[in-house]
Amino acid sequence: MNWRSIFAIVRRDLTLVARAKAVMVPLVIVPVVLFVGLPLLVSFALDAAGSDLDDLLPLIDALPESVRISLGDGPLLQRAQLYLLEHQFATFFLIVPLMVCAVIAADSFAGEKERKTLEALLYTPTTDRELYLAKLLGPWLASIAVTFASYGVYLVVCNLALAGSVGRVVAVTPLWATVVLWLSPGVAALGLSVLVVVSARVRGFQEAYQVGGVLVLPVVALVAAQFAGFLFVDSALAVFLGLLTWAIALGVMAVGFGIFRRERLLEQV
Repeated sequence: MNWRSIFAIVRRDLTLVARAKAVMVPLVIVPVVLFVGLPLLVSFALDAAGSDLDDLLPLIDALPESVRISLGDGPLLQRAQLYLLEHQFATFFLIVPLMVCAVIAADSFAGEKERKTLEALLYTPTTDRELYLAKLLGPWLASIAVTFASYGVYLVVCNLALAGSVGRVVAVTPLWATVVLWLSPGVAALGLSVLVVVSARVRGFQEAYQVGGVLVLPVVALVAAQFAGFLFVDSALAVFLGLLTWAIALGVMAVGFGIFRRERLLEQV
């Protein structure tokens, strides 16, 4: 395995991504909306709810005892804010790695076909496996970078929104550590393993990107199930989901390695 060639392709792909407005705009706007605008909106909306906030009391009381203890015994407003920012947004956060993978992996082969740059890449002295691995590694590294950056921004926003009212750092919990360091990378690996295969088989960026939108639906369903009270994601469940996600991702990657042939791409150029 020629790692120098692999990382050369990774650097090339990430450079192209940085220059493509159609790719960079979603990578900036979506995390800002989700993890700056939305937490502030939620916090201010709860603050303005007044007596209507009592409707959330049955939801808070139905939470596991360990979670209720972590929320403290402060006012209902404070407990509701902590629950949403520390628990609900942890699962919602999984949209970030999927979104990044959907954009970059969709551009991986399909975007290069549109830009007429794919043929030169396919004639480089790399094996099919090296080329495929490079196309996986670039989006995955970008996804991890955006995930960590989004989490850092989210920490700042949450702690500013609840400054002085909680008495501790917000959103630094075992659940968040598991989501950011374990589950999110697995979700990113699964998303890009599917999308790189799709991108290699379709002719345009938009076709591949639409498939990426479908991959977000399970995360949306998970968020909805937790918000409705049907499911509660704690750190133990996040570890299990990470194991399941990584297992499926590695299986899909293995299949992708087996079926990837640059000759088929050359026929589509």
